[in-house]
This record gives sequence, structure tokens and C-alpha cells, in this order.
Amino acid sequence: MYFAKFTLNEDIVRLVKDKQLSEIDRLQKIYDTYGDKVLPAYVMSFIQINSYPGNIALHAIRPVGKDTDYHDTLYRARGVLGGTDTKEYPNAVHHFMIITNTRNEARMVYRYVGKVQFLRNFKRKVS
Repeated sequence: MYFAKFTLNEDIVRLVKDKQLSEIDRLQKIYDTYGDKVLPAYVMSFIQINSYPGNIALHAIRPVGKDTDYHDTLYRARGVLGGTDTKEYPNAVHHFMIITNTRNEARMVYRYVGKVQFLRNFKRKVS
């Protein structure tokens, strides 16, 4: 899931790198400071409801090379977050990464690798 483009600044870079805070606290600070521009409220609500220590991964900021086909859009149909990225945090189901291009434009990327189940209740007609 890709969110809106924003201008990457040193405060966000520092927050992503700050290992003194937990992942959820770093994401919360990013959301509190920059809001929906970087991370939509519905995503924050979703992860707050079903997060626990170790199931959130905030990956390092990834630069996108000028020679790639998604340098300008910061969007790639195949995705940019997966494979070896998710193996780095085997217990995480919420994966976040900021990708950035040479023009200092950035985009937050989110991937949920957990399973969601919904139960359906059937009403029976009582005779």
C-alpha cells in the first residue's frame, strides 16, 4: 500500500533511525507531527488495535535510483517491500518503509503480511 508523496526532512530521518523508541512510538510520532500527509489515520488505527511488541517493522529508508522506472512516481506495481525485507523481521506482520528519490520526494509504503479472518453469524428463524 502506497501513501501520498511528501518531502523528506531530517526530522523524519531521525525518527526512523531512533532505536530508543519502539516502532509503534516512532510511527505515532511521525503521524502526530505530519499526519495524513505521510501516514493515514485509518492505518494508524488498524495497527494500534492489533499491534504487540515485535509485530511492527519500521525498515530503513530506501533510496530509489534515478535509473529505475519508478524514480519519479515512487510507485512500483510489483511493490518495493517484500522478500528479504520481510525476512529481516520474521515476527512482524506490519511492515513500513519510506522510499525516496534524488529530488528528496518520499512515500511511505505499508505491507500487512498477517492473516485476517472474519466470522459470520447466521440468524436462525426460531419456530
